[in-house]
Amino acid sequence: MTTIVTHIEKGGRYAVLGAGHGMFKTSRPSVVLGSLLPSESEGRESVLALCDSKGAIAFGHSKEFRVVSIDGQSPKSVLDGG
Repeated sequence: MTTIVTHIEKGGRYAVLGAGHGMFKTSRPSVVLGSLLPSESEGRESVLALCDSKGAIAFGHSKEFRVVSIDGQSPKSVLDGG
């Protein structure tokens, strides 16, 4: 199944090779209270592995792309069963 996406702002077209989702959480001692009140950060990333028309592989955040077609059909046609 070939999925074609376009970059929302820049407009390039890419084939989707795969997708991944990662979560992270880091912690480091604070300057004042050390390990009693550590500085923490956490987040989630959804990333697409993409291929351009020249075969170059790139990675992009999923929020930056929109699906153009799935197996040559529009997303609406595929999802509505038409």
